[in-house]
Amino acid sequence: MRRAAGEAMAKGAPRLIRIKPKDDVVESVDADGIELHRSSCPSGGTVELFLEPMRQDMRLVVCGASPVAALLQQLGAEIPPARKSVLHGPAGLDIGAIDPEEIALSILAEIVQERRRSVRAEAQDSVTG
Repeated sequence: MRRAAGEAMAKGAPRLIRIKPKDDVVESVDADGIELHRSSCPSGGTVELFLEPMRQDMRLVVCGASPVAALLQQLGAEIPPARKSVLHGPAGLDIGAIDPEEIALSILAEIVQERRRSVRAEAQDSVTG
C-alpha cells in the first residue's frame, strides 16, 4: 500500500487499490482490473482505497509560548519562499531511527551531509571558476 501511495504521489494521479486477505490474492490485479494487495488482518475482510495525491502548502506549526517557540515562529516568517521549497519532513537521514536519540542522530547526520555538500560545491567552484 505504501508503494502504491508513493507511486500515486509521484505520478500526481489518483488510483484505486483493493486489499484482500493474503490467501485470496493470487494475481496482482483483480478480475475487474483493480490493483490487488495482500492483507494479514485476521478479520478476513476486503477494503478498497482510493488514493488521491494532494500536495499541501508547506507550513511551520509552532506550539508553545517559550522564547524558543517565539524565535522559531519569527524565523519561519522570515524564510523566503524559495528557501522553504527545499525544506522537507521528516527531518534527518533515513537510518530507520525510532528512539529520540536515534532521530537526533539522523538529523545531525543530515546537517553534516548538507554542510559538506555545500563545502564541496564551493571548492569545486573555486577550482573551475
